[in-house]
Formats: sequence, structure tokens, C-alpha cells
Amino acid sequence: MTVDKSLSTANPSTATSGSSWFAKAAIAVFVILLLLGAIPKYLQGKPPIDAIPEAPISSLQQLTEEGLSLENWTSVDRQNVRLGPNDWVMQTLTWDSNQSTEAPSDCGSRTRCDRATILMSPQRVQTGTSAQPQMEWLDVRGLGRAQGQTWTEDQYQQIEFSPSNTPGQETTVHVRYFRGRTEQRSFAIAQWYAWESGGNPSLVRWFWRDRMARIQGRRLPWVAVSLIVPIEHLSPVEAARPFIKAFAQEVHEALIEQGFTAETSSQ
Repeated sequence: MTVDKSLSTANPSTATSGSSWFAKAAIAVFVILLLLGAIPKYLQGKPPIDAIPEAPISSLQQLTEEGLSLENWTSVDRQNVRLGPNDWVMQTLTWDSNQSTEAPSDCGSRTRCDRATILMSPQRVQTGTSAQPQMEWLDVRGLGRAQGQTWTEDQYQQIEFSPSNTPGQETTVHVRYFRGRTEQRSFAIAQWYAWESGGNPSLVRWFWRDRMARIQGRRLPWVAVSLIVPIEHLSPVEAARPFIKAFAQEVHEALIEQGFTAETSSQ
């Protein structure tokens, strides 16, 4: 079994130092914000820390029943599957042949990007460990093993994009991107935790964003996303990068409109 490699291409010592600096800075900011929120309440004779608010997750649960609707794509199958310890919604898409726009052709010299699978695992509960991301990225390996084949991951990269439907916010989503393959097939795979104001494959980034949201009396519901697109066997994953970047952005924007924002507008 191939061990996951770091997304960073920097020197290990530099990457470790950067990660340590970020963690310390995040803790310092969190403590400062906590004090700023707690001191006024203490002076007013109120409890310094409010009860933890509930995350708005009801509309996210609709994803398990309806999936996502994407322009130029037709959903041909949707089912709930269990991979590892987690429950996923597996939605299979094909490029809509009725559209005048041809399917992108950057999935290999003989392979068009006309098929895709979206795996989504939305937050399902309010409390406990299951209310937090649990490193769901290991689960995708179960797809290869289910076929009785060895699963290999390589060519790790990182993709970034800025959703177009977050007006007034400078939002950057970071995506884990790599090639997954069996003995017979290869796939371009993109993974990240999506939330309304951003996204990142690191559960630590979500953790601190959620803690800062709590200070403001909010929560940050999340959806774990894995995009799986067949590519020409053993072809470099770099070839499909432009398509995957655009596709990941489309999926993220759909989650904002059909999941996160839908919850806000219904309240």
C-alpha cells in the first residue's frame, strides 16, 4: 500500500517550520478572539462562553437524496455507499451529449473527460467525533480494493481556485490532486473539505475556522469531496489538471448554492 506523500514540494524542514508557525499563529489568534468575546460577557455578569451553536446541516443531508445538479452533466446513478468507516454519496455523471459543447479532451490522447464520479460525505451529526472531519481521504482506496486490485497513488499536486459565487469575500479553495491507479485503469482525483467560505484538504484548517466561527455564534458545516475522473492509463495527471480545476470549482460552487446557501436562505 502506497503511503500518502506531502502535497508540498518544499524542503521537509521548511515545510515543518511553516506548518509549526501556522499552528502557533492560529492558536494565538484564537485565544485573543476568545478573550475579546469572553471579557465583555464576564463584566456583564454573563457566562464567558456561550453554549456551542448547532451547525446548519439539514440541507446538506439533501445531498444524500438528490446529489448535485451540474451544468452540461447528466447524473446517471446515485447511491449511498460505505467506504472504510464512513458513509458516502456516490454520484456518477456523464457529459450531456445533447449539449453543443463537446466534452473536454484533456484526459489523455485517446480519452475525453466525459465521465466522472463525485463522492460526497456531508456532516451528518451535531456533536461527537463524527461531527468533525475524520481524514476521509483514505476511503477512496477502497474502490480499487473492492475490485480485487492493488491501489496506487502518485504524482501529488495541489490545485487552487476562487469560487465566483462568493461576492464580497476573497475565498481561495485548496485541493489535493493526484493520480490513483490499479493494474488496468488510471484516475485523476481531487479531494478537499468544502465549506461555504472556503475549502482545504487539511482538517486542521477547518478546525480553526470552525473555532473562530463559534466565537461569532456560528458553526462551519462541511462536506468531504472526492472527484474521480478516468484518464488514459498511466498518463501524467498533469494533462487533466485544467479540466479537474474547472470541474472542482463547478462542484464547489454547486455545493455553495445547493447546500450551504440553501440552508441559510431557508432559515
